[in-house]
Amino acid sequence: MAKCEEISDSFVPISNVHERMNFPPETLQQIFKFLESDTVTLFSCILVCRDWAKQAVPVLWGNPFKCHENHLHECRIIDTFICFLDEDDKNILVLWELELLIVPIPLFEYPAFIKHLEYREFYDVVSSWLEIRQLPPYSPTQCLSLAELLCQVMFQHTSGGLESLSLIEAEGTDEMVPFVQFAGVAKTISSLKKFKLELYEDEFTHYTDIDKSNIKDLLDLMQSECTKIRSLEIDFGWFHVAKHAINLVSVQENLEYISLYGLKEEHREDVFPKLVLQAQNLHYFACTNLQVSALDVEVLAKFINLKTLIICAPNHCNNSNDISDNFWEPLFKSNIRLKKFFCDYPNERIDLPQRIIEISAEFLQYLALDPTKSGCFELLSQHCPNLRSLAVRVEPDNIKEFITSLPSFKRLKRLQFLTQNVSDFREYKKIAINLPNMVWYLGIRNRTLSVVSLESLLRYLKKPIRYFALHAEVTNQHIKSLSLCAKEKQMIKKVGVRDHIYDWLGEEKRFPTNKYPELEFVEYFGLFDSPENLDTEY
Repeated sequence: MAKCEEISDSFVPISNVHERMNFPPETLQQIFKFLESDTVTLFSCILVCRDWAKQAVPVLWGNPFKCHENHLHECRIIDTFICFLDEDDKNILVLWELELLIVPIPLFEYPAFIKHLEYREFYDVVSSWLEIRQLPPYSPTQCLSLAELLCQVMFQHTSGGLESLSLIEAEGTDEMVPFVQFAGVAKTISSLKKFKLELYEDEFTHYTDIDKSNIKDLLDLMQSECTKIRSLEIDFGWFHVAKHAINLVSVQENLEYISLYGLKEEHREDVFPKLVLQAQNLHYFACTNLQVSALDVEVLAKFINLKTLIICAPNHCNNSNDISDNFWEPLFKSNIRLKKFFCDYPNERIDLPQRIIEISAEFLQYLALDPTKSGCFELLSQHCPNLRSLAVRVEPDNIKEFITSLPSFKRLKRLQFLTQNVSDFREYKKIAINLPNMVWYLGIRNRTLSVVSLESLLRYLKKPIRYFALHAEVTNQHIKSLSLCAKEKQMIKKVGVRDHIYDWLGEEKRFPTNKYPELEFVEYFGLFDSPENLDTEY
C-alpha cells in the first residue's frame, strides 16, 4: 500500500503540468538552441504550451531554408511566407496559375525571426515549391521574380537583422535577387557576423554572367553598414568585384575567421597590410589557389593568435625557386601556436616545414600535408604526441616510413592518405595492420584504386571504422567490397563516396543505395577538403 501511494504521488495532475514546466525564458532559449537542426523535435516543443512556442519558434525559423529532404516541408515554408505578401503581389502569383493554398492567419511574424540566409538553398526551395504548386512548367524568370518578392518580405519584417549571409550562385539562372534595392536592407545587414561570397559556377568552367552591379552595390553598402563581421569567405576569382570585396575586408574590426580564394597578385598588397591592422584576433586564416610569397609569410607571422593556417597553391604553381631554407623563418620566429596546419603545394615536393612542427608540437592536433617528403612521418611521430587528425600524400619512396610510424600516433582518430602512385595491394594490407587503435575515420584518395587493393585493406582491419571515405573512380565492385566488409566482418558503419568525375551522392547516382542495405551512405567529407569537417563526429 505504501508503495502504491509513493507511485501515485509521482504523477502530476494535468492542471499542474504547466507549472512544473515553467522554466525561465532564457533557459528555454538555450535548450532549444541545441535542437536547432532537429526540426521534428522543435515542432513538438511548439505544441506544448504558449511559453514554449514563444521561445521555440524563433529557433525553428532562424534558418528555415537550410537543406531539407522533405519537399512538403519546403512547400509549407513558402506557403507561410506568401501570407505576408501584399494583395497585388499575390495576384501576380494567381496570374501564373499557381495553386495557392488557404493558410490560416499566422500566429507569429515568422519572417522577423530569420537570422541566416543562404541564397542558393533559398532559391532551391522556391524552385521546388513552383514545381509542386504550378501545373504548367515554370520559367527561370518566374522563379527569380518569386524569390525577389519573398526576399522583400524577409527584409521588411526581419527585426533583429541577419547574422549570416551566403551569396552562392544558384543553379539554373544567370541572375541574382537585387538585395540592395529592398527597403530596410541597411538595417537588415547591419548586424551581420558572417558573410560568404562565391559566384563561380565552378573552378573549371567559365565565370558567371550574373549582373555585377547588384553585387558591387551590396558590397559598397556593406562597407558602410557592416563593420562587425567575424567570419569572411570571399572568392576573388570573380575579378569584377575584387576591389569592392577588398574594401569590405579593410573596414572590419573583429575578424576572427577569413578565407580567401584566388586572390590576385595585384590585390594582395591592399589586403594583407590592412588585415594586420584590423584583425589582431584572427584565429583562422585560409588562402587557397594562391602562390605564397615571402611577403605573405611575414604578414602571417603577425597574427599572433592564429590557431588554424591553410595554405593551398594553385595546381599550376611552380615555385620551387621561391622555397628557400629561410622562407618560413618569419613565421617560425613568431610565437604562433597552431592547432590546425594545412599545406598543399600540388606539383612540388617541398620540404616539410619542420620548424612549424617544432614550435607547435604540443599544440598541433590537425595536420594536412601534400606533398610530403622522406623523414616527415618519423618527425611527426616523435614531436606531435597530441595529433588527432592526419591527412597526407604517401608515395612509393616513403610508404614504408609511413606504415612504420603509424603505431606511434597513439591518439590519432582521423586518417586520410592520398596514394596516387601506390599500386601494390600488399602495402594496403600493412596499413590496415598498423592502423592506430583509436582511428574511427579512415579515408583513401586514389583515382585508380584497384578493387584488390581496397579489399586487401578491408580484410585486415582490426577494429570497426565508423566512417569510411572513398575518393576514386568508383565501380560497382568497389561498393560490393565495402558492403561485404560491413555484412560479414561488421567493420564499416557509414560510408562517404566521391567519384573522381562527379559526386556519387549528387544528382547522378550510379549505385542505388537500396541495393546495399548493410551500408549507411552519408555525405562525403575529406580531411583535405575542409578543416571545418574535422570537428564532425559519426
